[in-house]
Amino acid sequence: MGDTLYIHAGLICIGKRAIPFSEMRAVHVDPIHNRHGERYYAIQILRKSGLHKFFTITNNEQGKVYLEELKEALRKHGVGVRYLSKEY
Repeated sequence: MGDTLYIHAGLICIGKRAIPFSEMRAVHVDPIHNRHGERYYAIQILRKSGLHKFFTITNNEQGKVYLEELKEALRKHGVGVRYLSKEY
């Protein structure tokens, strides 16, 4: 991943998709579902500038792999991760 997180998610990702880890203050992860019963992980990136970035990834095997890779990269760069629900 290098020093920049690139968001590959196509769902609900508005604006620039590349965010340097040095700009991140914390990341919140919340398992959610839509009205059709499909499950997702809502990822909210809190930046030092006060701006937030929000995107989702699916709650399937590939999504769980992406989430583990994200968690490892955030730990490597010293960015805190907070899980907002016990479903993770």
